[in-house]
Amino acid sequence: MTLTTHESLTAVSYSPNRLSLASGGLDGTVRIWDMRTAEEITSLQQDKYPVHFIAFTLNSGSLIFKCLIGNFYIWNFSDVQASPQQLYDRDEIGWPYALSPDSSLLASAQGGHVIRLWKTTARQQLAVLSGHRGEVRAISFSADGKILASGSLDSTIILWNSGTGEQIRQMTDSRNKIVRSLSFSRDGAKLASTSGDDILIWDLHTGAITVALRGYQGTVLSIQFSPDGKSLVSTARPLTLLLWNLRDDAAEASSIVLDRSTHAAAFSPDGLYIASVSSSSNIYIWDAGNSQETASQPLTTQHDTVTSVAISPDGSFIALGLRSEAVAVWDTRTGQQRFQPLIGDSRVMAISPNGQLLALGLNLLSTVRLYNAMTGVMVRDLNHEPNGSIRAVAFGPDTLWTAADTSFGNVVRLWTTATGQLSKTVPLFLNLKVDTFTFTPNGRLLAAGDHHGYIHVWQIETRQPAYKPLKTGTHRENSLRISFSPTSAHIVSGGYDKVGNVWDLSSGQRTLVLSGHTTTIQSIAYSPNGQFIVIGALDSTFRMWSAETGILLATASTHAYLAAATFTLGGQCIMVSCFRDKIRVGNFKAASLPLSSDDACDALAVLGSKGLSSDGWSLGPAGELLLWVPAEYRDYLQVFPRTMLIAQHRIVIKTDGSGSCAGENWTACWRG
Repeated sequence: MTLTTHESLTAVSYSPNRLSLASGGLDGTVRIWDMRTAEEITSLQQDKYPVHFIAFTLNSGSLIFKCLIGNFYIWNFSDVQASPQQLYDRDEIGWPYALSPDSSLLASAQGGHVIRLWKTTARQQLAVLSGHRGEVRAISFSADGKILASGSLDSTIILWNSGTGEQIRQMTDSRNKIVRSLSFSRDGAKLASTSGDDILIWDLHTGAITVALRGYQGTVLSIQFSPDGKSLVSTARPLTLLLWNLRDDAAEASSIVLDRSTHAAAFSPDGLYIASVSSSSNIYIWDAGNSQETASQPLTTQHDTVTSVAISPDGSFIALGLRSEAVAVWDTRTGQQRFQPLIGDSRVMAISPNGQLLALGLNLLSTVRLYNAMTGVMVRDLNHEPNGSIRAVAFGPDTLWTAADTSFGNVVRLWTTATGQLSKTVPLFLNLKVDTFTFTPNGRLLAAGDHHGYIHVWQIETRQPAYKPLKTGTHRENSLRISFSPTSAHIVSGGYDKVGNVWDLSSGQRTLVLSGHTTTIQSIAYSPNGQFIVIGALDSTFRMWSAETGILLATASTHAYLAAATFTLGGQCIMVSCFRDKIRVGNFKAASLPLSSDDACDALAVLGSKGLSSDGWSLGPAGELLLWVPAEYRDYLQVFPRTMLIAQHRIVIKTDGSGSCAGENWTACWRG
C-alpha cells in the first residue's frame, strides 16, 4: 500500500488496533490514515515546526506528539471539536525521550547524565534516574512498561525499574562506542542497541551480547523488534530500510534491503506489516512476513498510477508497472489479478517469448529478478555489480539480455534463461545509456536504443555491430520504442518525436514516416506477417498503418493517458489503455470495425462505435442514440466484447436482442 502526501514526512506510528496510522510532517502537520482504505481520516495543522515524535495512546483514540522545537501535545482526534492540549513545554522535556506503551509514563534525558520520569496524566515529575557518566543518547520502555533502558556516550546501557526508579542491571559495550538507539523485544528477554554502523542484541537475563548485526556502510538511526521477536527493522544514514530475519539456533541473521529512501519505520502491532516514511513524501506499507525470495507488496491501492505496460506474446495477461515501484499482473481472460503486486522497477520489465517468465529490475539490489508469470513465485536473481542501475531487459528465444549503468559505463550482458548463468563472452560496453532492447524473431540480431536517439544493431553470435547506428531524432531518456520487422530487414522506431520511422537496415535510410500522433509514442510493433504496424501514444489513440505504403488504415480512440499495443503470435492486435485506476483491454480489429445500424443486439452489446457523448449517451455509427448511462456508472462501464475493463468495480451491459430497439426507433423501447 502506498499513502501519498503533499508534504515531507518525518514520523510514523501505528495505532494499537492496527486500523489507523499517524504521520507527522516537516510543516507541523499531523495526519491520520485508515489502513483498510488507504484514505486520510483527518489532519491537524498545529505548529510551524516539524513533528519529531508521534504515538497513539492505548485506546487508539488520542495522539501524543512533539514538534522538533516546541511542545508535547495530546490530541483526542475522535472528537472533531477537540484541540490539542499541551502536556509539557520545551524547557521541561529534553531529547531523547520515550513514551511507555500505555502512554502513562514519559522519560526524558534533557541533554544530561540523568533521566527524568513524568506522569503524563498528572503532568508531574515522578523520579530522577542517575547512573550514567556520559550524556544519555537513547531511551526505550519494555512492552509492559515496567523496565526502562537508557544508553549513553559512556558505552553503557542501564536497565531501570520504571516504578521505583531503581537500577536493575548495567551492561557495557567493550568497544567504547556510543549507544544511539534501543528497542526491547515484546517478551522482555532481548534488547537491541545501535552503535554506529552495527546492531547488538543483548540477552537481558545474562547481560551478554548474543548477536552482532553488520552490513551498513553508514550510521544506524533507529531499530525496532517485531512483536514476535523473530525479526528487526532498522533505518540508517544514508537512507536505507533493512529487515533482519533473526535465527533462533544461531548467533547470526540475514537482512533484506526494502528501500533506500527511508528515514523512519514502524512495525504494525501484529507484526504483519512495516510502515516506512520515504524521502519522496510517501508512506509505504510492506509485508513483513515475506522473505527475499517471495518479497511482494501486500496491497496496491486502486488509485496507484500506471507508468508502463507489457503484454504477453499470446495476449493472455498484461503486466502493469506502477508508480509505487511495483508490477501488477492481470489475466485478460478473467479480468482478475493473478497474484499480489511484485516489487520491482516498473520501467524495467520484460515477458519471455513463451509467456512463462517475467523479468523485473530491482535497482535497490542491483539485480534482475525472474518471476514465474503464472504464480508470481521468484525463480532466480541475476546479479550485476553493486550499485549498478538496471536500465533495460529483453528476452531472446532462450536468453535474457540486461543493460546496467555501472561505474564501468553502460554494460550489456547475456544470461542463459534456463540456468541463470552469465555468458562467458565479453560483455558489451557502451558510452551511452541503453533505454530499450528488442530481438529479431529468429534471435540472431539484437537492437538497442539509447537515450540520445541512436539505434545500435548487433549480431548475437559475433557480438559485433551488424549495421551502422541509426539516428532517429528521439533524444529523451526512456522515450525510444523500437520493433523489428519479421524479415529483420526493417526496424520501426518512435518516441518523443511523435512519429513512427521505418528504417531499411541495409542502407540505413528512412523509408516511411508515420505521422499523426500529437504526443509521445508509448508502444510500437510489427504484425507477425509484416503487413501492419501499430502505434499507441499518450494522445489517447491507437493507429494501425500499412507497413508497405505507410497509409493509415484504422484509428481507435481511448480516454486514457497511457496507451500500449502489440500483436500476439496469432496476429491479433491487443490494445491496453490506462486511466487512473482503470485499465481497458481491447482487440484493435473489433474496435475499429463499423457497426451495421440494423444490428440492434450487437449495437447494444458494444454500446456503439462512437462511445459515450459528453452527456452520457452511447452513440451508434451514425450518431444515433442507443443507451443513456447515469454519470456515476460511466467510469465503470465494461464495453463488451470489444473491451475488457479491469478495475475495482465494473458494470457489464448485455442483451440477447429480444425486445431491444436501436437506431432511429429507440423510443419504441417504452412505447411498445
